[in-house]
Amino acid sequence: LASQGFDINLYNRSRERLGNLPNDPTISLEGAITGGGKINLVTTNIGEAVKDTDVILVATTALGHGDIARSVAPYLQNGQVLILNPSRTFGSLEVANEIYTQRPNLDVTICEANTLLYATRVPEPGKARVFGVKEEVTIAAIRPDQTRYALDKINEAFPQMKAAENILETSLGNIGAVFHPSIFLANYDRITRGDKFEFYREGVTDEAAALMKNVDSERQAIAQELGTSIPTLEEWLTSRYGLKGNNLQDLLHNNPVYAGIFAPTEVQHRYLLEDVPTGLVPLALVGEALGVQTPTMNYLIDKSEEATGQPLR
Repeated sequence: LASQGFDINLYNRSRERLGNLPNDPTISLEGAITGGGKINLVTTNIGEAVKDTDVILVATTALGHGDIARSVAPYLQNGQVLILNPSRTFGSLEVANEIYTQRPNLDVTICEANTLLYATRVPEPGKARVFGVKEEVTIAAIRPDQTRYALDKINEAFPQMKAAENILETSLGNIGAVFHPSIFLANYDRITRGDKFEFYREGVTDEAAALMKNVDSERQAIAQELGTSIPTLEEWLTSRYGLKGNNLQDLLHNNPVYAGIFAPTEVQHRYLLEDVPTGLVPLALVGEALGVQTPTMNYLIDKSEEATGQPLR
């Protein structure tokens, strides 16, 4: 954003994660996007970061959404747009609850994106490696009539962002909840041994693909029961990355964006610690409330709790 000429403030809760950026506020980019940009302000003061800004982009793990919402609520101004990138499943509702509990009369537009626009990693503070940029990301405001307002604010910077019908579409379309636990648990022995392999390409074994397809079927049944539609895994990969393939494994194995993204080497990882409680668990609970059976989701939740030794429900 800074490289495109936008006036950007960067906030992080942890000072150490910022490295030398407060003194040298430039970020260099490598991979699918090259170059760099100079940040207007780098700070651990969230009030300074959001003051007089138009759009607030929250790009953190979903487990941090509640903390971010509680911290930012006192400083928000009427008319601002807050977008969760991504929200996982119903993250916007958690954020709205935290914000409006403190300030019930505040007029802000709270949105959730279905996924993160970039496939990216941060090798060190001030440097980002971008493996690829999705061709389309859908977003929705909690109030659907406000989605267009948010897009008008952000589309100059992110023309890839398109309107979803509502947050049912974006939240049920949480792709991380389908991909990450399935691939991780299907490769549990390799991960615990410390094997080095490309997570999305080499990790998509027959077992992983079967788990993902079953979770997707359960997710589709929930969406149908709620009167909304979400893309299948194959449709999602095709529309987001412009891929071609005969089946799910072909699409994942041949996705150049996933090249070089290696599997975790520890069990206590966000693919389970985040994607299960903020993805599979709320999806399974919605299914239970609707009378939709979710045996594969429940199996993955149970196995994730067993693997991590932590309660994730």
